[in-house]
Amino acid sequence: IAAIWMQARLGFHTDVSWLLTLNERLLAGEQLYVDLLVVNPAMPVWFYRIPVLVAQLTGIRAEIVLHFMIAVTAIGSYALTAHLLMRAKLIDTAQSIWLGVILVSLLYVIAAYTFAQREFIGLLGLLPWLAMQAWRAKVPQAKPDWHLVILCGFGCAAMVLVKPYYVLTILAPVAVLCVLQRSL
Repeated sequence: IAAIWMQARLGFHTDVSWLLTLNERLLAGEQLYVDLLVVNPAMPVWFYRIPVLVAQLTGIRAEIVLHFMIAVTAIGSYALTAHLLMRAKLIDTAQSIWLGVILVSLLYVIAAYTFAQREFIGLLGLLPWLAMQAWRAKVPQAKPDWHLVILCGFGCAAMVLVKPYYVLTILAPVAVLCVLQRSL
């Protein structure tokens, strides 16, 4: 709780602040890649549009809205990851609690400087997908529910959309699964 409080008081990394400012300027009428030069793909810019829009509608600072949105996303990512790992019987309930403690420690305390950066958001999206791949590696005949597959696919897509070259981090688990299942 102290780490979250301190983080909210210290502010975001300059990249995150720039993406929020960029969206404020875009909503004011400037054009991306015309008036505002950005070297990154457009998708990360659009991810940060939501907190700016909510801030404009409610009067709450965009930083507070973003912090809340990331916290909700982190809780959802943890819940889905723990659910998948427990269904795969890779962890039990007690271990899922420790997984939560470890993720909070890693994501909110140790990685506080990178909180809310696009890599951070991508990691939150990737964790459930990795859990599903672990499940499929442990039980090759497992057939996860279609809605879980779609949710995990969206999370994995978020990782690639915010940092396109991060597709290489996805290639390794897929290659291992292909080898284990003897499938192209």
